[in-house]
Amino acid sequence: MGTGKDPFERAPCQVCGGTGRIARVFNPELLCNYCNGTGKDPHKDAPCDVCRGYGFSSEEGSIEFIYIRGDMPYSDRRTIENILAEAIGEVRICETYLGSDTLDLLRSIPAACTVHVIVGKNTVVSPKLSREVNIFKKECPSFEFRHHTQQDLHDRYIVDDRGLVILGHGLKDIGKKESFAISLEKSLNPDIIRDILRAFNDRWKLATPI
Repeated sequence: MGTGKDPFERAPCQVCGGTGRIARVFNPELLCNYCNGTGKDPHKDAPCDVCRGYGFSSEEGSIEFIYIRGDMPYSDRRTIENILAEAIGEVRICETYLGSDTLDLLRSIPAACTVHVIVGKNTVVSPKLSREVNIFKKECPSFEFRHHTQQDLHDRYIVDDRGLVILGHGLKDIGKKESFAISLEKSLNPDIIRDILRAFNDRWKLATPI
């Protein structure tokens, strides 16, 4: 609003650098994809959660490293649940394994999201798993699951409209093994995230619905 101050924190505005005006050439790559640059949340009457109402993101971006101890099952799972609960827009998840524990964690993703989950050949699509997935989808209809059987998937990541989360272990191992998660904002390196999504979409076309 021209004050040079961040409206949410006691600090200079990250967009204008505290000057109160935008003195740089506007970069379309920084336009907020979630609100399409409007600064308004498309699902509710409120400022956009991704760009905080600015309509575009800060150039610097951010990287967050989350350590998962592995010896605190409840707390470790809550850590991942909190990450999933912050997902926004279209969510793409690449996992090696799908099971009951994975489904329990995925319930944390907001209902407003559209979620595509692809899993590798290590997942055995048994009649029991198919029933669990169908029951899950009755409560969470915005989810779609596919099984990629042509090659083993080693990558574990989550991509949404805000950025990328890289997982050190699969979701089924959260609370059982020491691990980590790395969260990168989309504005930090949009080219890498674009390439990851392209690879995901190629695998998705070849995968079999569960």
